[in-house]
Amino acid sequence: MNTSVAVFDVIDEVIAPLSAEVPERPSVMEFYDPEFEIPPVLADTEPLPGRRSSPALSLADEVEQYTRFVAGMAAIGLAPGGEVTAEAVGLYRALRGGFIRGVVTGVFPARREPWEVRFFGDEDYTTVLHKLGNRARLRSGFLSELPGWVFDGLPDRPPGPGQHLRIETDEGGLIPRRCERAVELIRECAARPRLGTVLVDLAVRDAILAEYPHGAFGLVDNDLGRYQFSAAVGRTGRWTVTWGPASRSTAEQWIVEAVQSHA
Repeated sequence: MNTSVAVFDVIDEVIAPLSAEVPERPSVMEFYDPEFEIPPVLADTEPLPGRRSSPALSLADEVEQYTRFVAGMAAIGLAPGGEVTAEAVGLYRALRGGFIRGVVTGVFPARREPWEVRFFGDEDYTTVLHKLGNRARLRSGFLSELPGWVFDGLPDRPPGPGQHLRIETDEGGLIPRRCERAVELIRECAARPRLGTVLVDLAVRDAILAEYPHGAFGLVDNDLGRYQFSAAVGRTGRWTVTWGPASRSTAEQWIVEAVQSHA
């Protein structure tokens, strides 16, 4: 490296195919309602963690709140025919008030449209929405299903050859010259014929764990196989960049560990 290279320079090169096709990704906070509450007539649990109960409502206000709530559920297929179940209420709670919120965006030359997944969860339930062009699929269930559901639709690719790399920057986000070879290896791999690029955005409670440029995690498929990349900033301002062979389970495990460490 003849000149200083910043962490963003490397990640920008890695995700360039995705950035070109999807210049703006959905926010992880889309659909989030910080004031979300379940109507009293449907509430059989305590308020969401960290929130206080609202003052008692008049009967008219309760009816209005209930009507809006059920209409919102019906709009995404959780209240067919106006029927409301306890499980459906829990799933809607995850969508609107869940503290786990994520977006997966992927581009693949073999597919005409970008691949998009939005997922939401709380202590019990998860809601996962897959979109590919004009087609969409909503899945809802227990939180344990989340990691596997998120990456349904990801093409199968074997892990690529090579070693796992770890680079630590200085306080300004610049990569030390001693890491020159590691950067070259990442760039060489990123420049090979690309079969797919996936970027994961994730927030857990008040922590944005990955929403580039505020951290990053993703997958790169090239003619050799699949690789993972990540970039995270520590409390000292130093960034850590990782790169290495990966599989679908690598991405699933990253979500599991991220949620467990911040839940």
